[in-house]
Amino acid sequence: MDIEKYIASGILEEYALNSASPQERQEVECMSHIYPEIKEALVQLEQSIENFVFSQSIEPPKELKGKILEKIKTTTQEGVEEGRIIQLDQNIVQTKNSRSNIAKLSIASSILFLVGMLATWYHYNGKANQFESDYLAANNKVEQLNVENNSLASTVDSLNSSLSTNQNLLAELSNFNTRKIELVGTEISPSSKVNVFWNSASENVFVKVDDLPEVPSQKQYQLWAIVDGQPTDMGVFDLASASTIQEMPYKVTGAQAFAITLENEGGSKVPTLSELYVIGNV
Repeated sequence: MDIEKYIASGILEEYALNSASPQERQEVECMSHIYPEIKEALVQLEQSIENFVFSQSIEPPKELKGKILEKIKTTTQEGVEEGRIIQLDQNIVQTKNSRSNIAKLSIASSILFLVGMLATWYHYNGKANQFESDYLAANNKVEQLNVENNSLASTVDSLNSSLSTNQNLLAELSNFNTRKIELVGTEISPSSKVNVFWNSASENVFVKVDDLPEVPSQKQYQLWAIVDGQPTDMGVFDLASASTIQEMPYKVTGAQAFAITLENEGGSKVPTLSELYVIGNV
């Protein structure tokens, strides 16, 4: 249990001012027996209220005693009994005391009412703050769920897009017009091997790298189609992405062979034959 939070809730003030419900009073009494901190806070609160009320009490005027004695001395009329004089003075004192007591009670009642209002305000202000905190926490949770839902939706869209791409790729590769051309390594890289898939009807070209050396910095592999004895640029590709089947950016018709060279990053207009890694006839 959070004792500090319980003490700050305002229920002890309501108990001390006798404005708590029977159930709340029973709860406070039970808690004060279980937790010494709550008992001590309750005692201090009651003592503070009592001290505050007594600090506002009004003492009888200092000159009142002298006036009473003067009244006794100056009252010498015959037939006036001493008891009646004393009784009259006592009435005066009682009247003064009554007025003083009424004033004290009025002030005490005002103070208790003010303290009660403050206790009630603290109590409901605490509940309002708790409600606001709970609301903000719930709102943050909703925002978090919205972010997660958006992320999930994005992931689903990405998977659907990937699935659609794979389905199109599968349909292209399984098409009757698609041919598989094996490109084998040259003298500079005898173990290299690349497969090219070319659909002569759609003119689409795909590359799958089985084995090629790592690419040096600021270099890229470039695919060429040989058409009528002339090399035609089919685009550059990254080695990592070409480990799976990758569609090249350009189409070609009438290809007689395919080859791959290592060029400067971004590609070249003509192949560097000294950097020819693989080649294969259609």
